[in-house]
Amino acid sequence: MIGTARAQWLWQSNKIKSAIGGVCRHPAFLYEGRNSLKQGLLDRLAEQNHAFISSLRLVPHLKWAALRDLYLMKHKEQYPLKEWGEAVSYLLGCTVTFNSYDEITNSLKPFSLGLE
Repeated sequence: MIGTARAQWLWQSNKIKSAIGGVCRHPAFLYEGRNSLKQGLLDRLAEQNHAFISSLRLVPHLKWAALRDLYLMKHKEQYPLKEWGEAVSYLLGCTVTFNSYDEITNSLKPFSLGLE
């Protein structure tokens, strides 16, 4: 499938998974007042890595790739600090909070080395 057909298939697939309580959603996406069409941070990572969100946490090479992608991401300010903390917390399996966007960059720098 290419182009529009693939996009339609992905949309339908995600719609079905959401309806049956699939594993591709995380509370990091549930922000009041957010535009529902805006892609969440974990959604973006899953798409970049061609994986389900749950795989980003469970498959080690995908986890390290996702953390590296977060470090390299331009315009980090397009996502709230709270969403950054929840996304990194989800990937690492522990609570992480950020007080600034510079803190995100500094904290994720070790993952930029690409060691998997």
